[in-house]
Amino acid sequence: MTLLGVAWSASKRGDKTEAILHERRAISFARDPFDRALFTLSLAQHLKSEEQEEEAYEVLVALSDERVLSE
Repeated sequence: MTLLGVAWSASKRGDKTEAILHERRAISFARDPFDRALFTLSLAQHLKSEEQEEEAYEVLVALSDERVLSE
């Protein structure tokens, strides 16, 4: 199972903390800009569900600043 899959499974079990951890790991292992963007969006959703809206916004802004999809 991929890290994204592990994060999804943790989220479905209700373990948002573990989902966030695995999503961060998935981002660090992303193979291309599209994967990095997808994993970052997923991380932001997990953070928002844990009422960490500010951090969710910050990771999205950082992704936007990186312009990963323009590569």
